[in-house]
Amino acid sequence: MPQLFQHDWAKISSFIAGCDEACLTLLKSLSEDFMLHHRADHPSDSGLKFVLHPSLARLSDVDENLHTDSGTLTLLFYKDWSIHAFLPDADRWAFIPPPSEGCTLVNVADTLETLSEGKLHSPKHRVTQPIDGANNRYFLSYFLRPENEWINKCKSTK
Repeated sequence: MPQLFQHDWAKISSFIAGCDEACLTLLKSLSEDFMLHHRADHPSDSGLKFVLHPSLARLSDVDENLHTDSGTLTLLFYKDWSIHAFLPDADRWAFIPPPSEGCTLVNVADTLETLSEGKLHSPKHRVTQPIDGANNRYFLSYFLRPENEWINKCKSTK
């Protein structure tokens, strides 16, 4: 843990535990079968990520970063208009409004799409900006990942 965060580790740890509990509750409500690869006593790469992602002076300078999320579920906390998602039913792109206070954006990720046999979809999205203007933007993401041993088993069968 970086020295900067040492004095807040109890709060950070509690927040991580709350995110993990929320993801596992959501996963369990979808299907008990999805829990098979998310056992608490098995290591995974689940974790919290804090990102500074500045907006740029000119929208035309923003690099393309189209992607889907790896892992099972992503919780994304943000305050600025910046998440641009593809809406396949409408065949268009749309900005996802920042969540209200106390709320988060939940993304189905690639592993959950696989576990659900394609019934749930990992959305194509990108981090961008709606207009010109340099500014600091901050994102807090929690990524629920399946157990490392399950990922390794999947890799070895390919």
